[in-house]
Parts: sequence; structure tokens; C-alpha cells
Amino acid sequence: MSQSIPAPFFPEEATRRGLTATETGLVFGVFCLTLCVASPVFGKIMPSVGVRWLALVGQFVVGLSTIVFGLLHYIPLTDGSPVFLSCCLLTRIVLAVACAAINTAYFAIAAETFSDNQAVVFVSSVFVFASSAVVFVSSVFVFVSSAVVFVSSVFVFVSSVFVFVSSVFVFVSSVFVFTACGVSFMIGPGIGGLIYEVVNVGGFVMPFVAVGVLLLVIMPSAVYVLPRQLSQESPSEVADLTVGSLLRVPTIFITLLATCVSSMQWVLLDPTLEPHLRQFKLNSGDIGAIFLLLSATYAISSPICGSIADRMDNSCPLLIIGFFTTGIGMLLLGPSPELYVDRHCLWLNLVAIALLGMALSFCIVPTYDRILTTAKRLSVTSQKGGPFTNYPLVAGMWHSVYALGGFIGPVISSWSSHEFGFGWMTTGAATICFVMTIVLTVFYTYEKMRDRKLAKAAANSRANNERQPLLSVL
Repeated sequence: MSQSIPAPFFPEEATRRGLTATETGLVFGVFCLTLCVASPVFGKIMPSVGVRWLALVGQFVVGLSTIVFGLLHYIPLTDGSPVFLSCCLLTRIVLAVACAAINTAYFAIAAETFSDNQAVVFVSSVFVFASSAVVFVSSVFVFVSSAVVFVSSVFVFVSSVFVFVSSVFVFVSSVFVFTACGVSFMIGPGIGGLIYEVVNVGGFVMPFVAVGVLLLVIMPSAVYVLPRQLSQESPSEVADLTVGSLLRVPTIFITLLATCVSSMQWVLLDPTLEPHLRQFKLNSGDIGAIFLLLSATYAISSPICGSIADRMDNSCPLLIIGFFTTGIGMLLLGPSPELYVDRHCLWLNLVAIALLGMALSFCIVPTYDRILTTAKRLSVTSQKGGPFTNYPLVAGMWHSVYALGGFIGPVISSWSSHEFGFGWMTTGAATICFVMTIVLTVFYTYEKMRDRKLAKAAANSRANNERQPLLSVL
């Protein structure tokens, strides 16, 4: 959430301080670039430093740096845009390093604990975190004015019920915090826009201070929840897998490419959607609600996608459907100049955003499970064998590639939207999705042909063994 809450309001604030569209995109993108570099490092050192220590220190630094970013509002306008830009970049880099520690630790914990249902685990915490976010936002409403205390109290009560029910579900499925990083990234813009609009105090200070304080307040609970160490008791017990050996596996490489592209498709809207929606005269709260629409459709479709992925031997068809549908959504969102439709139609934008939320769940959810399953098979066939203990490595690699897409997306989209217009930018994004659809379709066909040949060879081998005379082996 700390990364994505500025989306509905920061582009306008940055323009007010003299930042160009490309510089604004860089502020969004530098977070993911740092995350891309730091995540594999934390995945490598986690067995040595301990998963709980890594997560707790990371959460503390995230809370403080989020508050500091909000306080950058008080930099005098007379200091000029270079000072403001430098402070923003430095704060976001520190924030990204800490987030890399948290995300890698949580991914590794959940992946090891519930290795049989990775896709469901990937999305099951959606309801807990979303309900908790509603509780938090409702509490903010309580402090705005006494006129909304009763309504906010109702929201808090209803949301608390959802938190309890979701917590029971999470307890039964044995997962609590695994997808907080992903879900918060998606609902962050909506939460940030609502806080910015309702608690309009001190510019953009309040959204960051509120989230930063929330992170620090919930730290004590993490002390009791997080394990001290993963199953491997020492780094020497980790199986002999490296990032290089995993990248040489075609299934993992193609899936990581899909992960990077899907991340690009999501975050390219962060610096560009708010300027695009200005034509409809919407306030920050309305824009935040539109971002929440994107998150809501994602949250609804993600459990369905996760459940389907866990029941499939090969989840590549889900990725194909996801990227094709995402391309359609991007064409409608612009809308693309090639469609010759009304560019000032708000309802078409809303339909496209809802479609994108659903489609992106099919692009993102199956990827982690697909990579982890392939890595496990590779570990079984390795010389060491034994139980799979490379969860930190896989988690760090997946998050690094996702963050790489998160860097490329806002930087390229902000530049292309400024140079060619929002419609052509989304047309380019749609083209990338369609190309990815073709790549995945070809690779899926190759996988099916390969598996069919292997199955036929195995059947022939068994048939030959059955026809061989028993005495011939003596």
C-alpha cells in the first residue's frame, strides 16, 4: 500500500511542483527498480539472518519512510523541483529496500507452509486485508467530523464482522498475511484517494502518515505470528538451485516473462489514469473509487482463478485467457484511436477498468504457483534431492521480476502518454498483451507435444519391460 497510495493524487501534486510527466513516472518506477535489485538479495540471505528479523526490521523501516514521504509536502516551493524530486527518489528507494525484505519473507513463509495449494494461498488473504482496510478507512471517517460518526461506526462494525469471518477462513486454510503485499498494492490507490479527499489536511501528508502509523501499530502482532526460521536450519541445507539454473528452464523463463508483462500492465495506470480522468471533472475521492473498482474485480476473480489453477496440471491456458482479455480491456480504456469510439465516455472507461481487474487476476495469480511447481520438480531431479527448501530463492526471484515490470510500466507509460496521448499508450500496452498471448499459445502447444512424446516413450518402455523374458535378466 505504501507504494501505490500516491496514484490518485501525486501526479497533480507533482505537476504543481514543476515535475514533468516522465519525472513523475520515475518517482513511481524507482520503487520497483530498487525492489527488483533487492528482492533476490534478501532471498539469498534470508536463511542466514532469519525470516522474522528480516520482516520486522523491514516493516519498521517501511512505516517510518512512508511517514517521511508524506512530510515531503512541507518542502518549500521556492526550493524548486530538483530538491523535491531528489527527496522523493531517495525516500522511495529506502521504502523499496524495506518492502523487498517484507515481501520476500512473507512469500517464503506462506509458500513453505502451504506448498500444496499455492494459487489459493496467493489470494486467500484478499478478504482479510480488504476488510481490515475498510476498518481503517472507516476509522478515518470517524475523526473527520461528528456528522459521519454513526455511519462510520456501522462501517467499522460490518467490516469487523468481515475481518472475523475472513480470519476464520484464513485460520482454517492456515494463512494470514501472505498476499498483503499484492493486495495492498492493488487497493492502495483507492485508499489513498479516499483519505486524501476526505481528510484534506496538509496536502498529501495525511494518506502517508496514516498508513505509516498503521504499519508501526500492527508491528507487535507480527512478533508473535511470524516464525523465527523456515524449515532449513542452516544455509548449508538449502538445495543446490540458483537463479541461473532456474532461468535456464523454459517454463520458468516464459512464466517470469509473463509475470513481468502483467506487472507492467497493472502499474502503467498509476501515473497516467488520474490525468486521463481529469476530463471528467472528478475529485480525488472519485478517482480513488475507480482504482478500487479495479481492485474489487481483481479480488472477486482471484479466488476463482486460484481455485482453477490448483486443479490444473498446466495453468498456461489461464495466462493465455488473461493476457488476451487484458489486451481487450486496454483497447477499450484508451479508447484506442483505431476503434473510432467516443473518447469522452466515462462508462466505457469504467467497463474497461472492471474488465482489466478480472483479466489481470488470470495473468498474475497462476504465475507464482507455476514457477514454484517447476522449481520443485527440478529439485527432485537434482543430485541432492530431498525436501524442497528453496522457497526464499523462488520468492525473491518472482518478486524481483514482478518489480522489474513495475519499474518499466510507469516510466514508459508516463513518457508515451505525454508524447502520443493516453489512447495510443493503452494501444501499445494492448499490443504487448496480444504478443504475449501468441508467445504463451505457442509455448503451451510445445509443452503439450513434449508431454505427449514423453508419455508415449514411457509407455513404450513399460511395454518393452513387460515383454522381456524374466530369465533374461539373470
